[in-house]
Amino acid sequence: MRSIVSLAVVLAAVSICHAEPTAYVQSGTEAGSGTYTGSYVGAQFDGGYHLYKWLWLHARAGYGGRGTVYLERMSFDLFRDYQEARVGLEARTCTRGGHACLVSGIDGGALHMNESNLDGYHDPGYWTGVVAGRLYGDFGTDHFRIRPAIEVGFGNAMSDDPTPAELLYWNRVSASLAVAYQW
Repeated sequence: MRSIVSLAVVLAAVSICHAEPTAYVQSGTEAGSGTYTGSYVGAQFDGGYHLYKWLWLHARAGYGGRGTVYLERMSFDLFRDYQEARVGLEARTCTRGGHACLVSGIDGGALHMNESNLDGYHDPGYWTGVVAGRLYGDFGTDHFRIRPAIEVGFGNAMSDDPTPAELLYWNRVSASLAVAYQW
């Protein structure tokens, strides 16, 4: 009987305690618009590691595509795709039970874009340095989370010969939704 009571006390203590997660992985989709990119949709793959109290290390890899609509010709014939990699820091604050959190972060990294069209044109593209700030919610259980987010990004072309002239700067605003697992 004493061992059953001891086991019940231990299980109750474990269920009441909320352990801080150590790391997370997440996958999701984002949609947005930018000055040069136009509207785009992409996949994102993120990971994070808990550094200290509210501070986390964050990394992202992303891939997406977009098209340009030429209103004067009413055609949709220039396609662009991008690949990006970023690393940064994020700050997280949560409710007492940890089931609802607010997260803000900033990343730096690189983004590669290229273009092609229906007539066989292909531009191998250019690299852009990227700085992105994000704000997102983080809701769910101790392990499975839903993360809606908004993000603003800025960049500058790193190619020797960026064409057209708009490639000299780059910015975007996006919204995303991801599913995460944390442990």
